[in-house]
Amino acid sequence: MIEAIYNVYSDYNNIIDIYCKRLKYLKMVLETKVTIEDALESPQEIKIKYLDKKYNWERESLSNKFLIEYDFYRQSYIPEEIIDKIKLALKNVKWKEKQKIDELNEILVSYCKMQGSALLDTVISVGSGITGLLEEIIWNHVLTSKLFNYYVFIVEKDFETLGENVPLAIYQDYYEIEEKIEEQRKNRE
Repeated sequence: MIEAIYNVYSDYNNIIDIYCKRLKYLKMVLETKVTIEDALESPQEIKIKYLDKKYNWERESLSNKFLIEYDFYRQSYIPEEIIDKIKLALKNVKWKEKQKIDELNEILVSYCKMQGSALLDTVISVGSGITGLLEEIIWNHVLTSKLFNYYVFIVEKDFETLGENVPLAIYQDYYEIEEKIEEQRKNRE
């Protein structure tokens, strides 16, 4: 299984697609000149920035995506099998463009999370209204962004008032209870 995951990362663009803060954390790990062994020998003298507790979220998230692993001492490191691909990704990332894409994802995913589920047309309209981007650009983003599609499922659903095969965006944590959410909305009306 791990080989299949690393195979996905053989295309460095798949590494670039992750959240910008995680990319910056990987960059910090790569740029650190102090080794874990040095830190373990004299921890009072050496502080490794990327091991700070404020980066727990980044470490956990990257570990879940198999971009970092932990050694015996629970210290993180980048696996040898993908370190060259990570270097290539960091060399080729366009940071300002990546930041704008992440901001768009934050808006769209946050809206879906707050709603639980929403008509995809509504998600697009809200995103366009907040960002000022054309709806066509947001449609393209929603359909192609791996990060957005990691958090939000797009399904088609039949509605009496709207018709058949209407695209619906469902936040991943609510996918299993989407029908209960819809029932509660009907009861509230």
